[in-house]
Amino acid sequence: MGVPRLGSEVGGSATRLRGRFALFFFAPAAVAAAVYACVPADTRPVPASLFLTVGPSSATANGLVTADGWTLAFDRVLVGIGRASISTACVRYSEANYDRVLEVSKRAPQKLSVLYGIGRCDVRFRVNTPSVEALQGEGTTPEDLARMRTRGRDRWVTRGSGIALQVIGSARRGDVVKAFDFVFRSQMRLSQCSLSEDAGALVIAADAGEDEPDAASDFADAGLDGEAPPPPGVGEVLETEGAIVREIRVEAESLFRVDDSASVRFDPYAAADGNGDGKITLDELVQVPIAAIRDGGPFEAGLVTGNDRGQDGGLQGRPVLIESLGDYVYVVLLPRLLRYGPQGRCAASLNIDLGRPDGGGGGRGGGGP
Repeated sequence: MGVPRLGSEVGGSATRLRGRFALFFFAPAAVAAAVYACVPADTRPVPASLFLTVGPSSATANGLVTADGWTLAFDRVLVGIGRASISTACVRYSEANYDRVLEVSKRAPQKLSVLYGIGRCDVRFRVNTPSVEALQGEGTTPEDLARMRTRGRDRWVTRGSGIALQVIGSARRGDVVKAFDFVFRSQMRLSQCSLSEDAGALVIAADAGEDEPDAASDFADAGLDGEAPPPPGVGEVLETEGAIVREIRVEAESLFRVDDSASVRFDPYAAADGNGDGKITLDELVQVPIAAIRDGGPFEAGLVTGNDRGQDGGLQGRPVLIESLGDYVYVVLLPRLLRYGPQGRCAASLNIDLGRPDGGGGGRGGGGP
């Protein structure tokens, strides 16, 4: 019997190995192809896209001179924002169930989310304490996220919450400089967004102080099945393969419009610096009676009427007492901070304890953490 040649034996082994490797690599691909072939094709029309960004107004970015002669500048405007969605009245292809921490005072518009759908859709998003997984925008730090997630209390959210929005800046007139640092803990839901300047209404909601989400997945918003389309002029009309870009504009100067006009004034805020340290907080604004700022008009009786959504889904009125300049800034001006598109508005649902039997109101000052 002859001795087998080494080259022939090695060649044969190599051929068998190549065959095994080929089977190893190509078998999963073949299985995947077979599985893919069994999946029914998506026959829905190609959706439209709604690209939402967040940016500052010109005054927020560049400052302005107020009607009473102060030069107003915004150093930082931090906002927790996200959970953008469209209503179930549309054909929804995806949801943007995540949130961001953005610093908008000196930034070009930054991405919030991209939504996909078809139909006439209500557009919704939320300003809220950021989740631990919140995406950080330009100019923000992990320390910003940690601080905004630290729970505290104030006059309007007595059960404790993190920070949803913080506005830091200064005003100068001659040799006098006043700094301000306004911290807002209330959650705001924005919906029924419209490109009309006259759109939007304030709803005082009933679930203030709810726990902050631990993760972005907690922001999931299933919506209500069978929702009716928004009324004409509200929301967006998304047509197949269309592309819409909308900027949510932050107008920090709105916090200083105390006379229901387009003018911005700072004298009432400067006068609130009771201890003379040159720094103004919301707690100090609480010490300024609203009667010293406004006289007559819808606030003559000191009441703003909000609406709670009752168990039956109906709206139930609840009066909220506006006792101070701080109340006015927090309850009346804060919901006007955001615009939709160049001049539009959204309806704002502001979640506070103020005016409820178990929290807020009653002439109390701001609470500590």
